[in-house]
Order: sequence, then C-alpha cells, then structure tokens
Amino acid sequence: MIDEDSWNNMIIPNCGDIEFDWFGIDQRGYLGVFSTFNSGYIPDTIKKSRTRYLEIFTEIKNLPFRFKPKLVTKEEGEFDDWLEYSKQGLISFDYLDIHRTFKRGIFDLISKPEKLITIYELGIKEDLIKKIPKFNLNFDKDEGINEEELKNKMILDFLS
Repeated sequence: MIDEDSWNNMIIPNCGDIEFDWFGIDQRGYLGVFSTFNSGYIPDTIKKSRTRYLEIFTEIKNLPFRFKPKLVTKEEGEFDDWLEYSKQGLISFDYLDIHRTFKRGIFDLISKPEKLITIYELGIKEDLIKKIPKFNLNFDKDEGINEEELKNKMILDFLS
C-alpha cells in the first residue's frame, strides 16, 4: 500500500525511488499493469487521486490467481510480482530503462496469462473499470510498448 508521503513524492517526476504500478485497459479490453520506478510514464489522471488509485489497486490486488502465467521477457531478473499479476489475468510491463545505460523508452512486456481475458470477465466492479485509463492500442505486443505511444494513445473519455 502506498502511503501519503510516497504518493506525494511519486507525483513529482524522478523524485525518489518509488516502485509504482498503475493500470490501463487496451482497445480490446485487456487489463495491463505498468510498473515504473518513478521514471517511466504515469498518466496524469492516475496522479489526480490517491483515494481513487488505492480503490482500483485494492480491487485488482484482491483478484484470485486463476490463470497460468507466461514469462515473455528474455531479460534476466526476478519477475515474481509480474507473474502474480498475470496469474490474475493482467498483461504485465516493467520500465526496465531504470536499469539500462542505453535507454529504450519502452515498457518491456514481462508476462501475460496464457489465455487472455478482458477486464469485463475478471469480476472487477463496473464503476472502477470506468476509472481506469483506456488506450487506443494493443497491450499484447511482445516487444513492449513505447512510453510516448502510451502518452499519445490514451483515450480521454473516462471519468476524471
């Protein structure tokens, strides 16, 4: 759970070492989780309300593990947190540029469930689904997602 001080540091770009996971829905209805170490893109709408964020975060963290995860990344590392999200039905990304000397500007695809399922089939409350940012792109791309593409492809027709 993210405390208020950490939240306030998180909303200031590159201020502090804070692992932060935010969620988005792609054009096919798949739910993605984007982990950033306070270096990658975080939509402004996520930063607007800690209360709303915690409500969404809690709902997703309480989803049951019912899917077989598939590790996609070829990178070395410990990926248990991303695999757990995929066991819950999410496509999981990490902003690995934080560890690179040559920055790629992408959220690397780490894992996904073997069988993709839409957010509407996960059992998340409809009022919370409306509060999650939507993107006009596909999250199921093995090469990951460019953070500029995320910025430019966000659909602004959800509840602010």
